[in-house]
Amino acid sequence: MPRLAPNPALFPAFVAQCSVSFDPNDDSELATQFPGVVLPASLSRAVAKRRVEYCAGRFCAREALRVCSAQDADTPVGSGPHGEPLWPSGVVGTITHTHEFASAAVALTRDARAIGLDAERLTELSADVLDYIALPAEIETLALASRMSVESVASVVFSAKETLFKCLYAEVGRYFDFRDALVDSLDAANGRFEVRLLVELTPRLGEGASFAGRFGLEEGRVHTAMVIEPSG
Repeated sequence: MPRLAPNPALFPAFVAQCSVSFDPNDDSELATQFPGVVLPASLSRAVAKRRVEYCAGRFCAREALRVCSAQDADTPVGSGPHGEPLWPSGVVGTITHTHEFASAAVALTRDARAIGLDAERLTELSADVLDYIALPAEIETLALASRMSVESVASVVFSAKETLFKCLYAEVGRYFDFRDALVDSLDAANGRFEVRLLVELTPRLGEGASFAGRFGLEEGRVHTAMVIEPSG
């Protein structure tokens, strides 16, 4: 069995979450490490890290479903054409994994239109990566306003935009760029962020649409989470 890890306290109570820690290089006896999880044939020859991450994420998804929607706990969470998780009807969910850590969160569609979750290692990002994920001066402006280090701000911005993407992907149905969104604010004291679309993604997700999320820094990682309320 994988080692259960504490869930970052970022979601409201109606979201069920499960997190684990694992050795990303140990793909021996995956069926024993992650009982009940079936590795798809498409990953049978993948590198050890990819195989273990997949199993860890799907294990977390099943355990989160067991809490939120028990009748779906044994329904395999498949993958769509771009690798996105395919959740049972009536459920929205999200999966993340980074070095030695995986987590999944799920909620019923009566409580949430979409949820997003991401975890990243806190690390110094290269100039090329920063240019890819953020607009000019976005990181510096947020660092000055929040009084967080540039390294921490960059990691939060990267993770926050990943979380936004996960929230919106099912509705948008395609990838969109990091620079299609701008993190407007980081509240370091309360662990909150706001991110705004700079382009229209769909008629309902237009330019200027704003979303709020939460973040936390712990054990060398940044965690971000977002819940979008059901449509009225």
